[in-house]
Amino acid sequence: FPTRSSSDLEFEKIQCINENVGYIVGWSATILVTKDGGENWVLNESGLDESFIIRDLSFIDENTGWIAAGDTSSRIRRGKVLHTTDGGHTWIEQFDTSSNSINMYIGAIEFIDEIHGWMLMGYHFDNFSSTYVYRTQDGGQSWYEVGEIEGIVSNLSAVSISNLWAGGYSFAKSYNGGVNWEKDFNINGNVLDVLQIDEYYGWIV
Repeated sequence: FPTRSSSDLEFEKIQCINENVGYIVGWSATILVTKDGGENWVLNESGLDESFIIRDLSFIDENTGWIAAGDTSSRIRRGKVLHTTDGGHTWIEQFDTSSNSINMYIGAIEFIDEIHGWMLMGYHFDNFSSTYVYRTQDGGQSWYEVGEIEGIVSNLSAVSISNLWAGGYSFAKSYNGGVNWEKDFNINGNVLDVLQIDEYYGWIV
């Protein structure tokens, strides 16, 4: 793998678009892309400083996607959303929490098409901190808060405008686009990832 200068590089998320194209994101602002089913990986340059950890990614096809990153070098919590329409060759910053006086980490991002998306943000000072749900209906140009989940939640999956799952220190489901959330108290432990296939079927780890 081509990597950054860090000797302790960690990957956060992977998304495979089809049998050939896939993306990996992680620490030191790392974005890797394969176009040949994983035989070779190429380092993408997003323009982010290496102090940023890219926590999550969401691609709706080979070329169109978003990444959510957080800056670990500052005591002020800071998150950014970047967008690409050319498979990661160029990235455009769409959202910066510090510019919007929010000063929260972005833990997850999820899009279902070119205009509808969600992200999870929080101050996350401790395990009891709330997670705030933000939504966009213009492809990430503007975001607004729609809901809140008790506790730290940093994984998100959506299959429609209404139906979302979220996982972290709890597992929660929304049936109205992220406004209200129902916790599933039968699931104990840290939910590391969630994946919905449709509104009835899916997996959690």
